[in-house]
Amino acid sequence: MLSELKGFSRWIGAPLRLFLVAGLSLVLLHQRGAFAFDLGETGALLGIQPGGKMLRPYAVIPETFAPTSVALSPDGKFVADVGMYAPIVHVWDIQTKALVRTLSGGGPNADRHAIAWSPDGRYLAVCDGPNPSSTFVTIWNTATWNTVAQLKPGVSWTGSCISPTFNANSTLFAYSDGEGDAFIYSTSTWTQTHATRYGYAQVKDELFKQHLIPTTLIGEQIAFIPHQPKLAIGVNGLFSDNGDNTLAKIRIQDFVSTNRIIVWNLNGQPPDIEHTIIDPHKVLLIYGKQPLLPPNPDYPGAPRSRADPVIDAIGFAPDGKTFATGTESGDVKIWNLNPFDLIAFPLHGTIPMRGEIRTVLFTADGGHLLASKEGSGYPNVLGKIVVIEAKTGAVEETLPVANYGGLAYSGKTSLVAIGSHSLGGYRILIWKFR
Repeated sequence: MLSELKGFSRWIGAPLRLFLVAGLSLVLLHQRGAFAFDLGETGALLGIQPGGKMLRPYAVIPETFAPTSVALSPDGKFVADVGMYAPIVHVWDIQTKALVRTLSGGGPNADRHAIAWSPDGRYLAVCDGPNPSSTFVTIWNTATWNTVAQLKPGVSWTGSCISPTFNANSTLFAYSDGEGDAFIYSTSTWTQTHATRYGYAQVKDELFKQHLIPTTLIGEQIAFIPHQPKLAIGVNGLFSDNGDNTLAKIRIQDFVSTNRIIVWNLNGQPPDIEHTIIDPHKVLLIYGKQPLLPPNPDYPGAPRSRADPVIDAIGFAPDGKTFATGTESGDVKIWNLNPFDLIAFPLHGTIPMRGEIRTVLFTADGGHLLASKEGSGYPNVLGKIVVIEAKTGAVEETLPVANYGGLAYSGKTSLVAIGSHSLGGYRILIWKFR
């Protein structure tokens, strides 16, 4: 911490004398005057790791690039991260803070949810970026660090790999793409076992020329449902107002935006969301269908849709009975799965694209929910880590952190990690939960 503050002293161009007051305030005595500020948000911007009663600082690992996504090994010994613009993956020993492996993976536009460690610890997977002519997802064996699979998209792919994930017993691997599609693989053979395509990219260009729009879906996150052969897919899309969502039938001024969680039983076909009758046990409308805006006489034919917060995160409790969703506007909701029921609405967002909820993770006992909230403030992104009581939705702790949103949790060791970019540089911050 002292080296970071000395660096801050050099940054403002003069010597500083530092005093801590009541543990949460910092007083700077400078030849041009005195300054005082708290060590909450200001400390986070300086790179000081915050701590609380439930999240106690455990380790800080310096990084050379901006870590946009992190993954903890299940045994809590290692943390892996991938950078925003660096096509590499670093694997670190948490105790020694030593870099133990550099892997070629990730991409120039690798997403914030782009790296995952399998629950059995055998595999590490990363999205390689949005280039359809190259490898799409790379998986390594963590015992040997040999590449065990390099997955490539199909010929009609136009989206980008977004959220790699494994099921609870590590027998299945899945990822979603920017078109709302999901692809599932067996980890014993690394062959594709299931796929669904909710996006219709192959006809979009022609339809736009005709001032028509197909059902346009974006999948931001997917999650396997524990103890069930099911996958939950977060879909944000445009749906016609009259429910007739057949291809090429939606006029651009008559669509509405709805955000849905689709529950797909892998033993059957993916749910049909293209027609008026939708199975309420398989499709949850997170915000429901908003009424169209009235026609604007100043702009005839202008779109009349209402924007809903895009779903950025899904996380299931260990028993598979409840789950949480997070949106780009900062909303967090906790739901019962069967039947779909809203349990709590602990975080209400305000401004779209400011304060996105990038990750929601339940603790190993299911008692708490961890949410990473990304903020704004280029070149440093000041957000928060929020601890929520899962049954009541009560917010129990909030820590400010200069972060890129990708939160990781190790249930066996109760470690929590996040990538950070502050005035103090790039870091991986790690806490012990309770």
